[in-house]
Amino acid sequence: MAFSPDLAKAREAYLAYGAELFALCYLHAGGPKGANARIGTLLCDVNTSPGRWQLASSGKTGLFRCAHQVCMDQYYTRPKRQKKRKKDEPRPPLPSLPFVMTDALRALLSLHPKYKTPLYLRLALGWSAEDAAAVIGGPAARAEWLCARGLKKAKLTEERARQALSLIAPMPGGPEEQWDSFLIDREDKSFGGQQRLRRFKRWMDHAIPYIALGVVVFCVLCYQGVERGWFTGQAYVPAVPVASQPAEDYGVGTAAVFRPEGDGYIRYDVTDCPLDPETLLRQMVALGGAPEGARVLSARREGGCLTLELSEEAALAESREMMTAMSATFAAAYPELTELRLIAAGKELRLWEQFPREIEPERTVTTPYHQ
Repeated sequence: MAFSPDLAKAREAYLAYGAELFALCYLHAGGPKGANARIGTLLCDVNTSPGRWQLASSGKTGLFRCAHQVCMDQYYTRPKRQKKRKKDEPRPPLPSLPFVMTDALRALLSLHPKYKTPLYLRLALGWSAEDAAAVIGGPAARAEWLCARGLKKAKLTEERARQALSLIAPMPGGPEEQWDSFLIDREDKSFGGQQRLRRFKRWMDHAIPYIALGVVVFCVLCYQGVERGWFTGQAYVPAVPVASQPAEDYGVGTAAVFRPEGDGYIRYDVTDCPLDPETLLRQMVALGGAPEGARVLSARREGGCLTLELSEEAALAESREMMTAMSATFAAAYPELTELRLIAAGKELRLWEQFPREIEPERTVTTPYHQ
């Protein structure tokens, strides 16, 4: 069941200090529209929140503490974007107030929010430092310090500031109209839900910094847990980056590419040909010395051993003649080799003859290099 205090008592508590509450809200809002909005929020809080009602009904310090909290909460909310007026649209009439804006009051309105409530309570209402401190929270010495600091920043004497603050007042009948407006809003069916949503948003405004701090602390703990091995029992050891091997420069020259033909072999001398394994195999495919589509996937050379990983098409080369032609081509290109390993489709291809083996071609053809 939704909380609802005795409206007669709530009305009496509010109207007893209605003008002073308006002045405090005006000082924080900087205008009558914002002050009335804060008064409306105060009435909603007091009449829908058990905690706020208990505080407000405890006396003047409790009621003004509720008003102070409402004013401070408004600084968390994002200001609404003002609608642009059309060129010919007249300006709305400004609400009139029974006091004149002075330079001293402008200086007080421009102060930081933390100075405004203690200045108004101490100077305009003549409260003690203890009562003012009970409203803003903290010791009496802090309330005194805020007053002195605020006067210094506004460049006003205590008497001049008191005169400016004492001028702030609502229109005659303003508190009564504000209460009647609250009663009308209270009759709306969605009033209770709107107030719960508003209080939740206010709670989120205050909680967001702590939630963000909690997320940061959680991330730091996770990082330290991985670094120190809290979760696995073994500290994290970063992998040492392996220095990349520079690509071997095979140079350019004349490549001897062998191709089986009948019972013998043809030798093609490919001039100005790069002598790296990838290019050699492409020339062998182009000239018929290796299966169509075969290509080098990786090449590794360790001392006198050359290991080539070939594509699946190279597995078709397991005929004795073509394997002999491929072996002779690589042996002619790299005379320092003592061992050749060819791997295709996950298995090592069989070399039919002992490597290296020289072949006496039936004929030799010279051809230029074609990419």
